[in-house]
Amino acid sequence: MVHVAGSHREVGAQIGSACAPVLREAVEFDADIPPGRTRADQLALVQVGLLVKDQLVVSGGARAGAREGAVTSDDARVQQAAIDAASA
Repeated sequence: MVHVAGSHREVGAQIGSACAPVLREAVEFDADIPPGRTRADQLALVQVGLLVKDQLVVSGGARAGAREGAVTSDDARVQQAAIDAASA
């Protein structure tokens, strides 16, 4: 708990100085890279994760559209079902 008092600017400075160590630690995460792994390796893993997530979203939308298409011939409802599933 941080107790602050004073003008708006003084309160901001007090909060900033009280939170500086936590913020600094959050920003300085370079030391957390496992041995043998570079920043580029980590970013590549994130990109692969995003690609897999996008693939699952598209597959889910296609599945929902096919499911709706099996029970109705209304193209608008089929398209909306696919869009709704992909955006959920």
